[in-house]
Formats: sequence, structure tokens, C-alpha cells
Amino acid sequence: MANITSENKVVVLTVNLWKLVKGCSQKRWADCAVRNLKKLIKKQFRTEMDVKIDMDLNKAIWARGKKNLPTRIRVEIGKRPSFKDNAKTEMFVKHVHVPEFKGLQTESFVAQMDQ
Repeated sequence: MANITSENKVVVLTVNLWKLVKGCSQKRWADCAVRNLKKLIKKQFRTEMDVKIDMDLNKAIWARGKKNLPTRIRVEIGKRPSFKDNAKTEMFVKHVHVPEFKGLQTESFVAQMDQ
């Protein structure tokens, strides 16, 4: 049986963006959402690793402009080696497209590694 380590563990969760931008100026909601999403992931995983956001996730947050954020967004969080320094690891956040958020819960699974 494969050894389950935290290196290849992937977590899929729903993030309420409106909770992330509470207390921020409406002019900067999208900026604040991206910044606070990174902070939330560091806090959830109890790590100081760099958090990199996928371009599709960034486009989904900014799709309706600075002031009109989507209410919720589904993300997939995993670890991968850094492009700049292979010795370091970073958290990578990707966007997961879902038709509706009703009934979704946080999921954890082990990613299949290519051999």
C-alpha cells in the first residue's frame, strides 16, 4: 500500500470571498480577496510556505471587476516544487469549476504521481 504523506495530499474546499473582504474598501475588494485568500491558506495549513495562485483562479476572482466579486469560489490546494528553487516547496491553488455550491464539503485525497 502506498505511503500517504503530506507531500502529495490535495484538498478541495469552498471559500466564501465575501467573508475574506469584510472590512476592506469596496474599491479594492478583488485585491483584498487575493491577499486574504493567501493568508487563509497559510493559516489553514499552518505553514509559512509561499502560496501561488493559478491564473484561472485569479481571472475568476477578477472576472466581474474590482468591486463585484463572486460570492463563493471552489479551490484545489496542493503542494509542488518551486519553479525557482527545486529544493523549496510551495502551495499551489487552482480553480475548480462547479455548477452550484449547495451540498459541497471539503475533500482530501492523495494525488496520483506520474511515474
